[in-house]
Amino acid sequence: MSVNLNSDFYLEINRENHAWARRMRPDLEGKGKDLTGKYSYDYNQREITNSEINEVLLKAKNKIAEKIVSHHIVTNVRFVVKSLKWEIAIAIQPVQKNDLEWTLNVITVFRESKENPFRVAGWQTVIWV
Repeated sequence: MSVNLNSDFYLEINRENHAWARRMRPDLEGKGKDLTGKYSYDYNQREITNSEINEVLLKAKNKIAEKIVSHHIVTNVRFVVKSLKWEIAIAIQPVQKNDLEWTLNVITVFRESKENPFRVAGWQTVIWV
């Protein structure tokens, strides 16, 4: 069976306070030392901007729409969009406003890398871009 999905995607970044506070992570400066005292990774301290979040979510929009239609994304159950290319993980709280309209609230953001992954629950939907 084949399904053709056409979706309009109007994106306005709605960052919760936690997501705004986490745009940079000075609390992780100097973390990642192994037992020898050498750094096993350096956390990328580059600020996470709204335009960067917008770009990653636009790349994920078709996958997000497919997950909504297939009920893998449901209202008030958080999911995560990840990209190793952009070194970012975005936790999102979806809220269904009506049959055809959803609000995606950005709960938190994190600079993700292979050495420093953003951890998610085993049941949580993860969309890779």
